Amino acid sequence: MLILSINWTNAFIVMFLGIAIVFTVLCLLIALLYGFGFVVSKLSKNEDEPASRNEEESLDVVSGTESAAIAMALHLYYADIHDEESDIITIKNINSRYSPWNSKIYGVQ
Repeated sequence: MLILSINWTNAFIVMFLGIAIVFTVLCLLIALLYGFGFVVSKLSKNEDEPASRNEEESLDVVSGTESAAIAMALHLYYADIHDEESDIITIKNINSRYSPWNSKIYGVQ
């Protein structure tokens, strides 16, 4: 008779109030993230359109191959803190002797 002793009206009120708070907070977070995205996109549009900038003052643009070379150099630099490895992968085909465990003639039919 423990189930009958629970005040179900209060339990449902607490449950619905909790769900409403969670959804309200999630909606506020979504609105906040959209707001930040809107502000950042407006700021980046303003920075992309220079008013009177000479060609000499323009920013240098790094190409994809240069970015890849920089990333590889950083990877090799930070990988140097570990033990020296050969970085050579070898695959050797080793023929094993006969074993009844890998024989197909003993398969269940």
